Amino acid sequence: VQVIINTTAMPIAEAQTFCTATTVADLQATGQNIQWYASSSAAQPMPSATALTTAVYYVTQKINDCESPRKPIQVTLHTTAAPQADAQTFCGLTTVADLQATG
Repeated sequence: VQVIINTTAMPIAEAQTFCTATTVADLQATGQNIQWYASSSAAQPMPSATALTTAVYYVTQKINDCESPRKPIQVTLHTTAAPQADAQTFCGLTTVADLQATG
C-alpha cells in the first residue's frame, strides 16, 4: 500500500489597511482558490460580500482538494468622522468657500 501525503502551502498575504467600508472581496492574497475565514476554527469561509471590521482574519488556498493551513492576517479599518455643520443662510454672492464646518 502506497500512501501519498499532499501538503499545500499557505497563500501569500500581508496585513491590510482600508480607509472606507470594505468587504471580503477587497482582501488581497496570492494563491489558488483563496478562502477567507472569520476565525481560526470557523467551519465555513466568509461570503465575498461580508462586511469587514478591524480584526484578524484567516486565509487559505486550496489546490487539488487539499486546503492549506490558515494564515492569520490583520485587517485594520480607519474610519473618519463626518464633518459637523449647521444650516447656513447667505445673502448676496456666495461661494463654497463661505460654508463653515468643523471636523
